[in-house]
Amino acid sequence: MGGQSVNGAAWSLLLAPVAVLTGLGSWLARPPTSAPPLAFDRPALKCSSPPQFHAGYVRDPGGFIQSGNEYRLMGVSWLEADICTPGQLSFTAVGQVAGGAAPELQVSLDSVLLLHTPVSSARAIKFSIPHPGRLTIAYLNDYYRSEARVATLSNFQLSTPTCQTLQITEGANGQYSTLTRTASLSSSDPLTIRPCAAGSLAFRISGRAGNKAYPQLELRQEGHLLTTIQTSDHWQVVEKNITQSPLIIILINPYFKELSDRNLIVHKLYFRSTSQNVAD
Repeated sequence: MGGQSVNGAAWSLLLAPVAVLTGLGSWLARPPTSAPPLAFDRPALKCSSPPQFHAGYVRDPGGFIQSGNEYRLMGVSWLEADICTPGQLSFTAVGQVAGGAAPELQVSLDSVLLLHTPVSSARAIKFSIPHPGRLTIAYLNDYYRSEARVATLSNFQLSTPTCQTLQITEGANGQYSTLTRTASLSSSDPLTIRPCAAGSLAFRISGRAGNKAYPQLELRQEGHLLTTIQTSDHWQVVEKNITQSPLIIILINPYFKELSDRNLIVHKLYFRSTSQNVAD
């Protein structure tokens, strides 16, 4: 026979790519369909009349102080309250400028920004709340600068015939890291070292100047002065023979001065509802 016949299965294989391309062309020709918008859950509101403002976030200890209807935002922090009806919010904001800039006031409702403005002095603020939601009054551009004398001690080593362990206890304002064996002294609170036995104690020390003077330290044991150390910005090694009694290290010329502090004060907060319908 001069020709060859093609059976049904073969034709199906030959036509399959055409069907795929036809279907792909039809899919490409369809107009794009828009996805439904994302829906975010609003927080469950705790309604009260008048709305109760409180600290919603405080980054650092001491960064927020409330006294009656006055709120002092001393660090990165914000106020929040559940607003359960549309209405008018009014308050007075007082800015304390530092670092060449004023504190920036940000007011948001359910994370949607309603107001963003610098406050360089006392300002009366008033605006509308369009619907129920969680209101936040935020201060986020904190700035603080101070000058202090700081002595840094590190690499504590005890050499004795029997043991090499040290127990180090910092004062209320001191800092000691067991990981790096480093202590910082910036006040007259003592650093106490309890050796496991009498021997030779060695450590490294450097200082950061404040008011043009470097830290000076005293080492005392059993009520007696062992030595006085004058620090500088260079590391020096101190080595001293000690008994098993606790060793006291004291910064004898502490110095601290606040140079600038940016803060935001909010007071006379008042909300007037324009609707009698309270949100659930």
